[in-house]
Amino acid sequence: QETEVSTQETNNKEEDAPEVDPVKKAMYEQYSEIIDNASSYDFGSVPLDGQRPFTYALVYMDSANPDIPQLLLKTRLNNNGYNGVKIFSFDKDTKQAYEVQNTKGIMEGVAGVGGFRGSLTVDSDKNGLIAVSWLSGTGYAEGYRYTLSGQDAISTKEWEGTITDAPDNLRGEEITWSDSQDRTLIAQAFSDVSIFDKKQITVQGRLRYLTLQEILDLQGMQYPAQMDFTEREYVFVLDKKQDVAGRAAYDSSYKIMRTTMIEVDPQDGLDQYLDKDIKMTYSVDDTMHPHDARIPMYSPFTKNVTFSE
Repeated sequence: QETEVSTQETNNKEEDAPEVDPVKKAMYEQYSEIIDNASSYDFGSVPLDGQRPFTYALVYMDSANPDIPQLLLKTRLNNNGYNGVKIFSFDKDTKQAYEVQNTKGIMEGVAGVGGFRGSLTVDSDKNGLIAVSWLSGTGYAEGYRYTLSGQDAISTKEWEGTITDAPDNLRGEEITWSDSQDRTLIAQAFSDVSIFDKKQITVQGRLRYLTLQEILDLQGMQYPAQMDFTEREYVFVLDKKQDVAGRAAYDSSYKIMRTTMIEVDPQDGLDQYLDKDIKMTYSVDDTMHPHDARIPMYSPFTKNVTFSE
């Protein structure tokens, strides 16, 4: 019996594959959806240019639940170099993720000359986030620790003084951030319930033969250059937004990206599968994630695929 991972299945599982941990599976799926919907959370005013890129990280900051990682979301707060951070955690009894409250003061980044500087690290003993901020002009600094209590974040001021005199207990471990579209980090962290390190992956959806303009309309996007939008491509439209594994076009490194469709290179017999609700199996090594702008936008392309009902 194959083990399902969201709507994705791998066809290289053994008959006696172990059962999926329901807590890890729920955490992975819900954290992934939170990242998908990052723009729906209130981070305050939008920067003047309207651009709000999101990054995410996984940290262990709750010493009372050391086996539950917390999800961090970070984005620009304004045009002055500030980034705001939200915390999400997971209740393993109810199997529900939730937004931690009272996180409005958690900021990091670099403002203009003489202005705000802020660093955010995680305590090496899983005892909260450590936020140190200072003014580059005067060197005046403050250090706060954010710990979890129920569904709230508790902020405690632990130090103030000159940044060069910051105590060692405010120097935590560096946080690894990832772009919100790149899901390699979270898939690797939940490798036993994700597609991480699978070689052949089966996805559900519909194969379609669309003009470039129809693809853009389906994605709700605009292409940033002029081209012949009447050209057609085969695309496999996934039944839901999900992770797709492949190789980065620029260096062939392993990469998992979040997407809604996959471009399929022409091959014999494709037309017989058009517009059917069907399964497609692709090889990770035959799938590339482009680094330049192409249609479909932010989507991989693959070849040598197979289909099954």
